[in-house]
Amino acid sequence: MGALGSIMGEVNAEIISASPADVLTKANNAGITLSNVTFKSEICVSVTVDRLQYPSLKSIVEHRGEKIQILHRKGMFYLISNLRSRPFLMVGIVMLIILSLYLPTRVLFVEVEGNVRIPDRLIIHRAQQCGIGFGASRREVRSEKMKNALLSAIPELRWAGVNTKGCVAVITVLERNEEDENTQTAGVSNIVASRDGVICEATVLKGNLQCKVGQAVKKGQLLISGYTDCDRFIRICDAEGEIKAYTKREIEIITPKEYKRKGKNFKEKTRYRLLVGKNIINFFKDSGISDTTCVKMYEQRCLSLPGGFQLPVALLIERIFSYDYDSFCDSESTDYLWIRDQAEQYLKLQMSAGVILSKNDSFLLDEDVCRYNGVYSCVEMIGHKLSEEIMIDNGKRD
Repeated sequence: MGALGSIMGEVNAEIISASPADVLTKANNAGITLSNVTFKSEICVSVTVDRLQYPSLKSIVEHRGEKIQILHRKGMFYLISNLRSRPFLMVGIVMLIILSLYLPTRVLFVEVEGNVRIPDRLIIHRAQQCGIGFGASRREVRSEKMKNALLSAIPELRWAGVNTKGCVAVITVLERNEEDENTQTAGVSNIVASRDGVICEATVLKGNLQCKVGQAVKKGQLLISGYTDCDRFIRICDAEGEIKAYTKREIEIITPKEYKRKGKNFKEKTRYRLLVGKNIINFFKDSGISDTTCVKMYEQRCLSLPGGFQLPVALLIERIFSYDYDSFCDSESTDYLWIRDQAEQYLKLQMSAGVILSKNDSFLLDEDVCRYNGVYSCVEMIGHKLSEEIMIDNGKRD
């Protein structure tokens, strides 16, 4: 079968005639090209004829009152004709061809190498925000624009490169070490007051003390300077030290008199979502917005291939627990003790290495709310380091 026959199609037919040689001679005289002529018996011969010439051969044989039958058809024409009767198969073949041409140009998996302190998950998450993720173009992820965006998104990296191996994007990184971080933040720093207070203790490890014990200072006032005048030059350093002061803090808390308390669990509901890349497909009909009388728990099950390759496809399971809520009201003494304890715990979290010396508080129970006002005298660390950038090295550094 020639190239034209492969495209146009050919027919392999069997002719039953009293004189097969006369049929072949008449077909040849009519300009019909026959190939693969095989005499099976004295009255039977098989031939291969072009699809367009088969009707003429059939007309000659039937005109003689003899018989012709098709054994099989071959060629692109008949293949496409058969596919037309099977639309789902044709659609599958077309999609397979499209995917075969499209997928090799896209990134399906992302790997990270060279990192020690920075987790893989963080780098992959920041890379997806920069456009290096599932479905990205292999040509674009290797561009300098993508690499610079990744370095801007993760300041802890000194260098980053993106290469592709098939459909896998490999992000190779080089982290900054401690010397690089010290060089990057090289400059002078001062210690200033984080709030108003009266200095009660001052310890200087590096720098020039700018206050004294018993002095009242304002928020933002310089306490330890990173500059030291040494006559012929100015010595600069990162100021270090501890400054403690007497401070005053005020807290006001307003809470409702009545509140609701969770009751028994009376309903549990499970909903499923499919996460494909950044798109979410819901398998439920409602809006997914629940009221405030419920608790939600989420579970994500990722799909992975053998060998550890994690596909960007995951099943999200959402479990909703609905509860009854009952109104509850405490007595005045219980409210006061609970609010006072909460205020002191909050105050201790706000202070840096501080203690409460004394307090003066009041509690008022209105019709709808409870009001608590507290004034606390404390001793706490008020020194706050403030860095500066120097453009010209006009001094001597420690």
